[in-house]
Amino acid sequence: MTSHNSSKFVFAILLLCIGCLDKPTYNCWCANITNYEVSPTTTTPDGIDVDDSGMAVDLDLLDRETTDLEQCLRLSIDRLAFVVKIAPNWFTSPGSSQQGFPCSIDPSLCFGGQPPPNPDYLCACAGAVQPPNIVVLPPNLLAYRHELIHLITHAVHGDPKFAQCENPLPNPE
Repeated sequence: MTSHNSSKFVFAILLLCIGCLDKPTYNCWCANITNYEVSPTTTTPDGIDVDDSGMAVDLDLLDRETTDLEQCLRLSIDRLAFVVKIAPNWFTSPGSSQQGFPCSIDPSLCFGGQPPPNPDYLCACAGAVQPPNIVVLPPNLLAYRHELIHLITHAVHGDPKFAQCENPLPNPE
């Protein structure tokens, strides 16, 4: 086989492999602190797949938040490359109105480096990225921007260069 023919052969194999991909994806090599089964049940008008776990989710808000975040970051966000999962076992924290869900992080991180008051205590998360490309949230969606920034930029949580883009839009109610 000549050099010219072998390069056509390699190019053809690359095209075949590219055609095999389901859809594009963001890959987050972050800690696996949740392990939810994910099966999208709906899609936002702009094309974000959502597994709503049987709960009402403001799909338009997800689209508005994504568009606003895209403008703030000056990055294009591929809405086909990730899935939003609503945690089925979310709860409201006692003594506050904050929504969260169980996650497998070191309980001492929940208490500023101190041991938890109860050894059976489990930490709660307001949002998480479940590898490779799943944004896990409670139904209020408040941590959506924070987790999406983490997923698409690979930024460490709390990276100050993205802080101005993390605040959610005001609720139009």
